[in-house]
Parts: sequence; C-alpha cells; structure tokens
Amino acid sequence: MRGLATRTNERHAVLAAGMAVVLFAPLFRWGLARPTVFWWWMSGLLLLLNIAILIARPDLRRQLGADFRTNPLKKLMAGTVSAAGLYLVFFLGRALLSALLPDSEQHISSVYLLRSALPSWFIALLLIAIIGPGEEIFWRVFLHQTFRARYGARNGLFLTASLYAAVHAGSGNPVLIVAALTAGLFWGWLYSSSRSAFVIISSHVVWDLSVFLFAPFS
Repeated sequence: MRGLATRTNERHAVLAAGMAVVLFAPLFRWGLARPTVFWWWMSGLLLLLNIAILIARPDLRRQLGADFRTNPLKKLMAGTVSAAGLYLVFFLGRALLSALLPDSEQHISSVYLLRSALPSWFIALLLIAIIGPGEEIFWRVFLHQTFRARYGARNGLFLTASLYAAVHAGSGNPVLIVAALTAGLFWGWLYSSSRSAFVIISSHVVWDLSVFLFAPFS
C-alpha cells in the first residue's frame, strides 16, 4: 500500500507541475502588462492549487499543522535571517547583472510596474496571506518534497527550481527568470536544510515584502 501511495503522490506531483506551467506561464506572459489582473489571478490560482493539494494529501495537512505548532518564533527568526541573506545575494547580483546585461535595469523596472496596480497595504496582505505561503506550499512542500523522494536530494532540488524558473520564462524577462531560478534554488536548499515549511514561508514572505515594498531594487 505504501508503494501505491508513493506512486499516486508522484503522479499528482507530475500533473500539478504540468498544470503550473500551463497556468502560470501565460500569467507571466500577459499579466505583467496588466498588473491588477496579475495580482488577482496569481492569488486565485495559488489558492485553487493549494486547496486541491491539501484535500488530496491529508499527510501534508498534518505535516504543516505539526510544523506550525513547533517553535514558531524560532522558525520565524530563521526565516527572517535567511530572507536577509537572499536579499544580500540579489543586491550583489544586481551589479553583476548590470555588467552582463546592459538593459537589466529596464527589466527590473518592468517588474516593479506591478506595485502601481493596488494599494501597498493590499499587496502586502496578498503577499503575507496567499502568495508567499501558497508558493512555498506548492513548490517546496509539495513538489520539491515529492521529487526529492523520487529522484534524490540534488536532482529534486534542481528539477523543482527549474520548473519554478520555467513558469517565469513566460514573461520573456531574463532578469525575472534568473531571479526565480536563484530564489528557487535558495528556498529549495533552505527547505532541505530546515525541513520546515514555516521557515521557508517566513523567508519568502519577508523577502517579498522587502523587494516589493520596503527596500525595492527600483
């Protein structure tokens, strides 16, 4: 029975990964030019995917519940520190990108057009309540965990991060694609190291709030 459950989980992960590419790639292709549409559709798609996952996988519900009840303050601090580390990586990487890609600042500015769509407080609410948690539960807790069990730690990490970057490829924005790959590798590594959804969700939320609202790069 365990073997059957494992194979079922793997099929669900492959199906979900395919759905993510089909649903999110067009969103990044056309949604960035329609910021209001982007925020609503991003939030709605993540809600639907996560509800479906948590209904299909009661083991993940139990895992998340236990994780959030255990040392939440310590995990919040770990997530915050890791977000600061990732922010530093992007801060330093920006100079490298400027040297390698002369129009990188234009690509960065195009992403920040999203801030004009909704009030800052409402964007913050979406990032905290839906987008940050939703992305980490889907990409790391569900997909990365499944692919890691099936293909091994290194392959699972690179496969999930590559898929995460692939959905951003619909934007045609090389800076966003590189940023997604870098963040995907970082949060995948962090999840493998901490084994905690709380840590990676905290990291993602703090990083999102920093780069979008508190200390943007543009």
